[in-house]
Amino acid sequence: MNHILEIYPEKSIPVYLFQTVIYYRLTNYPKAKSALRSLYHLVPEFKQLINGDMDEEDFMEQMLGEYYKPYSLEEILLLLSEHKCAFSNENLIFWMQSEINKMK
Repeated sequence: MNHILEIYPEKSIPVYLFQTVIYYRLTNYPKAKSALRSLYHLVPEFKQLINGDMDEEDFMEQMLGEYYKPYSLEEILLLLSEHKCAFSNENLIFWMQSEINKMK
């Protein structure tokens, strides 16, 4: 697994999102928290999403548009829907909520 993390070192939404998950599963919480922090700084709306503070109108607002927007909540939503099994861990989601709520 560490090899995967080294292959994709670029600063992007998919990298930070999957680094968070992989490091969490490896119980390397400092690195998981660092990746989560980087993700949050790129897309601050992620905090609302992970806390369940978005309604259907908010989702539609993020997804509407003629063009794909990288570094947006839209990108995160697409990744979450494509890779549901990676994010179907309640403990992971609870940990992400707890950590992201401490961030400024």
